[in-house]
Amino acid sequence: MSADQLDIVIDAAGYTIAAFPLLYLLYASGCMYFWKPERQGGEAAIRPPITVLKPVCGFEPSLYRNLKSFCDQAYPEFQIVFGISREDDTAVPVLRRLIAEYPDRDITLAIGGMGDVANPKIGNLANMERHAKHDFLVVSDSDVLVGDGFLDAVAYRLQDRRVGVLSCPYVGRSRGGLVSRLGALSINEWFMPSVLVARSLSPLGFCLGAVMAIRREVLEQIGGFAALQSYIADDYMLGRLVRDAGYEVELLGYTVGTSVSETHLADLWRHEVRWARTIRTMEPLGHLFSVVTLVTPMAALAALVAQEWVLGVGALATGVALRIAMGYMVEARLGIRDQMVFWLAPVRDVLSFVVWVASFLGRKVAWRGARFTILRDGRIEPVKDAS
Repeated sequence: MSADQLDIVIDAAGYTIAAFPLLYLLYASGCMYFWKPERQGGEAAIRPPITVLKPVCGFEPSLYRNLKSFCDQAYPEFQIVFGISREDDTAVPVLRRLIAEYPDRDITLAIGGMGDVANPKIGNLANMERHAKHDFLVVSDSDVLVGDGFLDAVAYRLQDRRVGVLSCPYVGRSRGGLVSRLGALSINEWFMPSVLVARSLSPLGFCLGAVMAIRREVLEQIGGFAALQSYIADDYMLGRLVRDAGYEVELLGYTVGTSVSETHLADLWRHEVRWARTIRTMEPLGHLFSVVTLVTPMAALAALVAQEWVLGVGALATGVALRIAMGYMVEARLGIRDQMVFWLAPVRDVLSFVVWVASFLGRKVAWRGARFTILRDGRIEPVKDAS
């Protein structure tokens, strides 16, 4: 290959590296712009009784506020089941406080798990289901905040017999501080646009774990919570099993909030590496090519291989400017103007790239105070103490 031909190849590589992230950015921005999030749920014509399953593990700074939002639902008949694995869990005082403050609510505290299962959250849920009185089930993480019309929004869509399970998009709510803001940015300006892009290209085959709603008959048809007990990505597997059973997996327009509680970089790192390694296992090809969604590092790479420094600097500047512009638009669409940090988007891109690289460097993850190995089929097994 001659020097001129090599220059052509390098230029073509640079243009390709720069073009794909920018095309993705424009497409994802379009998906976010035309998406219509619901701030409140309309009242369902038929309002069947609902059981809300809230697995809890440990005290969180916003725990009381988040759980209280479910107690304050403007819905005629619903039950809340709080579930913890141990009586001495640090969240117990908050749960008992809510039970005392809402004596007219049907609230149950379920203590214990399903025995020796790999995924402790699923063990908790299996125990909680025994206390569920109703056939419409809502599973929601303890860090989720909802409006008082949430259950109406769920009831309206879950009555469609074609829908097997539904979930809600969620907005990351920062506790303040740089680390928490970077964590919220990942949810709001990377994860949510990528979900909307996926939905625009094909029917969803996965759930978002913050909120999942399912009819008991569908849950039993796929084998109950026990079918999820060996997987770390229980939300992903729930959507896959329901889809394989012939039902639709739906994403509501109703948005909920999720608290980003990490205030130390090490905690955020462990969380995001666990998440990335999970996605890599469940969707290996999609995860590999997800690097094109990280506009800033890809634009920097294009600048490095550019033959002309003017073009390289121009590509980098364009990528950073468009990334910041997308961040502003996403935060405006999600209604989080009170904590806008869109100008940190390029920094978030670089951190996400480092997390992406780390996702390929092992299969071990830290979760709920323990370490696990993610097997190639998505199941997990505890890491045994070498001692």
